[in-house]
Amino acid sequence: MAVLGLELLAEMVARPPRTTYKTADLGAPTFLVDEQVVCRHDFTVMNRQGHSLVCSHYVPMGCKHYPVVVYAHGNCGSRGDADVHVNLLLPCKISVVSFDFSGAGPSGGGLW
Repeated sequence: MAVLGLELLAEMVARPPRTTYKTADLGAPTFLVDEQVVCRHDFTVMNRQGHSLVCSHYVPMGCKHYPVVVYAHGNCGSRGDADVHVNLLLPCKISVVSFDFSGAGPSGGGLW
């Protein structure tokens, strides 16, 4: 019985439950950062295993030439965790792409 408890604890640390949310939970697709209108463009890419990975690109409205930082969340996070980085980087003229790994958030697939 104690072994099962340890296995469950190890699983919770190594692979916590999947974060679930809807795209609407990310907020409005257009918003202000330092008086600058920012657009969030949501898109999906496929990984080599054929799983869909949901992504968001945060960029000032009308701008096409900002460098980009790709934000990768931790093992119990999601692409929504990029908010702090979006607010810090966009005023520095750096756009942000965030995504959910396979098995995280609404992305397809699992851990393996």
